[in-house]
Amino acid sequence: MVGVQIPHHFRSPISLELMRTRIEPWIAAGNTTCPVTRAPLLDFALIPNHTLPRLIQSWCVANRHSGVERIPTPKQPADPSRVRALLSQAASTSSARPPALLLLP
Repeated sequence: MVGVQIPHHFRSPISLELMRTRIEPWIAAGNTTCPVTRAPLLDFALIPNHTLPRLIQSWCVANRHSGVERIPTPKQPADPSRVRALLSQAASTSSARPPALLLLP
């Protein structure tokens, strides 16, 4: 990754590396201030930014010729209650089209 400039807004304010999940350990370590501004955190509710990882992934792919590797993208875990409901519906029906397909977005 020699010579590749990571966009500033893709850097973690805690590690200064390509953005990773760092804020949870930051808060768990007892830090009560924003790592960027050092202002006191009044609310510890974390709201995920789903767009930023996609932008970072696109940037990684666009710069792969310079040695930038894609970052791992974790899959969203399946909701166990939804899986059980779909399996139950599939087991209890004999229609030509499984009900699980009707529920897919």
